[in-house]
Amino acid sequence: MAFTDLPEHWSTRAITDPALLPDVLDLVVSEQSRAVGALYLLFCDPGDRLMLPMCIDELDDAPSGPSRAEMLEPVLTHIAELEPDGGVLGAIARPGGLSVTHDDRAWADAVASAAAGRLRLLGMHLVTPDGSRPVPGGRRAA
Repeated sequence: MAFTDLPEHWSTRAITDPALLPDVLDLVVSEQSRAVGALYLLFCDPGDRLMLPMCIDELDDAPSGPSRAEMLEPVLTHIAELEPDGGVLGAIARPGGLSVTHDDRAWADAVASAAAGRLRLLGMHLVTPDGSRPVPGGRRAA
């Protein structure tokens, strides 16, 4: 995985392409975010092409439980108003290995809940200094 592996014209392809996604995550998610923790929301057009990445850092100050989804809803609502058929792919950046934690699943559920009825959830991924992997078992928005 390395953003230097991205093919020419990658931005015209769907980021959900398994051959492309790890390299896009490597490009978007900074090393600093992987060291201290952050939540990335990658907003996509109806063809699942990346439109806008957004980083929310200082996750230690973020609420827990259902309040996480409530914190995210205004942003996802605004993007849905701009791109009604768009999607969102979430990336949880943190230090440590690639084992999915309870907190990773809680963030994945918060993004899924906030996206429900607003944007298509294209997936959730964990991104650490060791690489990236999907976060399994989270609720998916329709």
